[in-house]
Amino acid sequence: MDVMEIKIKTIVLTLALILPMVGYAQEWLEKARKDAKYVPGTINGRTEEEIKTILLKADQGDAAAQFEMYQITKAKGEKSMANKYLQKAIAQNYIPALRASGNRKDIYKAMTMGDKDSYRELRNRLLFALLPKPKPTEEEYRNAAPYFERYAKEGKENRTAMCIAFMYMRGKTGSVDSIKGLEWMNLAASWGSENAKQWLFERQKDRQITSIENVDTDIPKTDVINKNTFVVIFANESYDNKSIALHAVNDGRVMRMYFCNTLGIPAKNIQLVENATYNDMKQKLAWMSNIIEVFDNNVNFIFYFAGLGHVIKEDQSLQLLPIDGTFSNTEAIIPLNDVYNNMRNCRKGIVILDACFNHKDRSGKQLSNTRGVAVKQNLNASKGNIVTIAASNNAEGETAFSYDIKQHGMMTYHLLKLLQQTRGNITLGELSDKLIQEVKRGSLRINNYSQTPRVYTVIPQNIWRSWKLQN
Repeated sequence: MDVMEIKIKTIVLTLALILPMVGYAQEWLEKARKDAKYVPGTINGRTEEEIKTILLKADQGDAAAQFEMYQITKAKGEKSMANKYLQKAIAQNYIPALRASGNRKDIYKAMTMGDKDSYRELRNRLLFALLPKPKPTEEEYRNAAPYFERYAKEGKENRTAMCIAFMYMRGKTGSVDSIKGLEWMNLAASWGSENAKQWLFERQKDRQITSIENVDTDIPKTDVINKNTFVVIFANESYDNKSIALHAVNDGRVMRMYFCNTLGIPAKNIQLVENATYNDMKQKLAWMSNIIEVFDNNVNFIFYFAGLGHVIKEDQSLQLLPIDGTFSNTEAIIPLNDVYNNMRNCRKGIVILDACFNHKDRSGKQLSNTRGVAVKQNLNASKGNIVTIAASNNAEGETAFSYDIKQHGMMTYHLLKLLQQTRGNITLGELSDKLIQEVKRGSLRINNYSQTPRVYTVIPQNIWRSWKLQN
């Protein structure tokens, strides 16, 4: 092969490589022009006449026009004029301008005004160290943390969850909180973050951390057969009127597993209804009464409800809300007294209510125009051998909050945790004392609000406090 032939082949091969790239480049330029609204003879997609109109609006104080003049003058290379228009738009808290400034405080302001793009921008700056100087203060981190947590939960954003984990572990908010950081790292892993999974794996391997307990999976098993105890569980999470009791379905499912595995109650003795309607609830209450009658009153009963509650203002009577019920239609809700009446002849009865009765959901959001009613009724209206454990002190207007990281109600999580720790071998008195203490502490630490479970009964303390859950 002579030199000329080699040169020709080299040129042909080179062209074969370059020509497709030229085609790709042309396609890319065309897309870029479309994205930028590029039209020949315009600036930033605007004609001279359009620019004059925008300029007039900008001079009259229109923030959107000021921001567009910033973009136009920036495209013309007039940096000083561009900055002038940007600052005018920022002064009016125009969100795109706040975000475009690149200034951390401007971005934070836009985020607090509800702009999710600003939240992502600030998240990246604060947590990935893409930071303009000076570095953010502890106060800035503390202010930003609730927004990061809220947006992470709304979208199950594993990347954000992992960033929040590092923020707490490294004490960015003022103090190191390794437990909270580890909880967020586990949450990031559960949402699919391979980096979080690897981080946890490496540290568990090196024994730097131990796995966080998981009440949903590490469920103790007992050899006890508690055949004379029956259970009804209502787990009402998604209501027809769009209200939500966060994690109520998960509460009901996991409670059922503990009743069965840890307390030894046969599965056939447990009735779980998720998102129960009015008819569902009426049918199961009738089943309760029938079981007690068939067994000649010689049975124990546990009633568990996770969902929304209601108080009728006139007589202070407490109601449990089916998913097809509303606060305004009192004929389609279940009076708590119906539960008591259907249980009154059992040998021992325990009613567990992870619900609040102040017209708020588990996040504390008001659910109706009617204000929550301070409940003066003390739930001692139960007849028979019944003890009621309520998730919060309704007389003080408290809410039964959720524990979002654990994906449970706050009280239910701590109830499950105590059953896990004691393997179910605990008296009702010991359980209630520890439950009140743990929920009070947990709610203040996690939700920054008081939540105090209460126990209501007419039975003398020396009797009900000695009841064993494993009978």
